[in-house]
Amino acid sequence: MATTITDIRGKVLARIQDSVHDLTTTPDMECDVDRCITAAKEEYQKQRPRELSAKVDGDGTFEYALPAGFVDRFSRIRAVFYPHPPVASPWPYGPAGRGRKPLDEDKTRLVRTESGLRLRFLEHTPGTSEDFLVEFTAPHSLDEAACTLPVTDDEALADLAAANCCDAMAARYGQETDPNLQTDVVNRLTKAAEWRSMGTRYRKSYDAKMTLKDPVLPYLELRRA
Repeated sequence: MATTITDIRGKVLARIQDSVHDLTTTPDMECDVDRCITAAKEEYQKQRPRELSAKVDGDGTFEYALPAGFVDRFSRIRAVFYPHPPVASPWPYGPAGRGRKPLDEDKTRLVRTESGLRLRFLEHTPGTSEDFLVEFTAPHSLDEAACTLPVTDDEALADLAAANCCDAMAARYGQETDPNLQTDVVNRLTKAAEWRSMGTRYRKSYDAKMTLKDPVLPYLELRRA
């Protein structure tokens, strides 16, 4: 995967070739280009969020705090496995977990309590000697320190960020005109149209990369809650 936002920034700048530096590029997460990349990441993660899993220790109750990394109003529970590891049984359900099945969706529920959002078991009470596994989605990280996007999606994200940059350039050229100078108006509107067209092409390229290729198989980061 890309190491940091620096890698994505380089791909974006190569696409837009902003030789006149109309967009600020100082690598500080606040420059114009980094803001466009962050906006692209936020749009991307709605389609392909980060996928995590966490083991949770049972405590003899039916209600539990959500694992670290679960973000209220973004994350969703993909599956809850209880007990975990699965009880040994004949093929195809064995201790290796082959063919393991999560609890039916109607066996758990997210509830909002005074202490926050919690996971509630409706028919089970995990004991103090038991674990259960929660698979859930979370936002991606993309900054100067880390990147959690799969490397196969780097180019798609760079396309979307480049489209955002092009839109910003089109808006800038469209607004900064001198109505007293007809030539200036024509030139700037032409430039705005060129940037807008380029942005459309990069967005189409992003859509193609995200739609036509097989989705990346999820890599579930296992953690202890």
